[in-house]
Parts: sequence; structure tokens; C-alpha cells
Amino acid sequence: MGSAGVAVTRKLLWIVFAFIALLGIIRAVLCRKDLVGIVSENWKQFLVIEAIGLVAFLFFLWIRWLNPDLWHQWKGGEKPMDFSYLNAVLKSNTFPAYDPWYAGGYINYYYYGQVIVGMPVKALGGIVPAVAYNIILPLWFSLLAMGTFSITWNISKMIRNDAPERLFGSSFVAGLAGVFLVCILGNLGELKVIAEAWMSLGAQGIALQELSFMQRFGGAFFRGESRRCSAGRCFLFRQETGIGTRAEPYRVNR
Repeated sequence: MGSAGVAVTRKLLWIVFAFIALLGIIRAVLCRKDLVGIVSENWKQFLVIEAIGLVAFLFFLWIRWLNPDLWHQWKGGEKPMDFSYLNAVLKSNTFPAYDPWYAGGYINYYYYGQVIVGMPVKALGGIVPAVAYNIILPLWFSLLAMGTFSITWNISKMIRNDAPERLFGSSFVAGLAGVFLVCILGNLGELKVIAEAWMSLGAQGIALQELSFMQRFGGAFFRGESRRCSAGRCFLFRQETGIGTRAEPYRVNR
């Protein structure tokens, strides 16, 4: 509607949300027998997925709490740009949203993800954009974890040909493995950071590529030292994923 020139106000957003909720209620009433059957049969699985989503949200909220900065010149990744686009979406009454980097222009870039999360923020009102952004990122991470778990859970069930199993059986383990591989390991860049930090403990000033086997993998253990990865290097704390040779943060518009 905003692209058609209709002003996107809080009142209009609540009308749209109410209309969507009404459609959902009507659909639920029409399909109540099937819906009750699905819920009664799978309510435990639903609770498990919701619990995984909550844990993922709280975990990433903790990550953002450790490093909530959005404006760091080189450790912030593209978050300054993303944050400015979110602000532009919140302040624009029609679309395309104004370009925060070019006065008088409009955003010539993909930003539909900003619209999806920005409209509820705008409808609620009173939420500081910086706070909203640091809540949105854990929300995306939580949705990614829930989607990944659900897909791998169902693939495992399909491979097992609907064989009966316990709630926390092999399909549950497969779902957790999928969440770990997709949400934590990602492109294995984080493992590289941890491995290099470990090897540097036994380096004693020597270049990493010149280290012996024992210096690479045993020096830190025998010397009893510890090392912390800085927030700038740790992908989880920067919320970055590697796409080819380019590092992109976990961003709202993805």
C-alpha cells in the first residue's frame, strides 16, 4: 500500500494486522477439526521447537548484549548501513523509502526484510530503533534455528519412513545437528578463528605457517595459557557470515 502512495501510519498498520488476524481466526474455525487433530498429535513437537526458538533467541540476545554497538568503524560490518535503512523504513510514510545516504533520493537496494520487521516496530511505537535492531537480530537467529530444526527433523523422519521413535530420538538429534551446522558453524569461519587463536598460544612470536605440529596443537595445552578472541575477530560476536570472499553480518535485510 505504501508503494501505491497510501501513507503507512500506525493506525493503518493496526488495521492491516487486525485484518490478517481475522483471516487467521476464520481459517482456524473452518478447519478446526483438522487443526485440533494436528495439535493434539504433535503438541510435544511444537513445544520442543518453540523451546529451541526461545533458547536461540536468548543466546543471540546475550551475544548482542556483549557487543551491542552498531556504529564501530571497522568492527561493525554493514550494521551502520542496515541500521540507517531500518530508520529510513520507520520514518518513511510511503515507499520506496528515502535514501539516508543520498539527500532527495530513495533506497535503490533490497530492503524488504527491513520492512517486514520495521512495520511491527512502527506499529508499536515508542521503541528506540537501536534497541529494536538489537532485538530483531536475535529474532532472525531464532527463526533460522527453528526453521533449520524443523526441516532436518522432518527429513530425518522421512528417511526413517515414519518409524516410531521417542520424542528426543534420532530425529531430534538430527534437528539439533542441523541447527549447530547452519547457525553456529556456518561457513566454518568461526572454527578457523578459534583454531588460529589456539595455535597462537604456542607460537611464541613465530608465524603460524612456520609452527611445528606440537606448537600448533599442543603448545597452548602444555603451557597452560588461555586466549580470548576479540569481538572484532569472532564471527558470532560480529554476527558475520562469509559469502564467498566477502564477510556479511547477520543483517535485517537478508
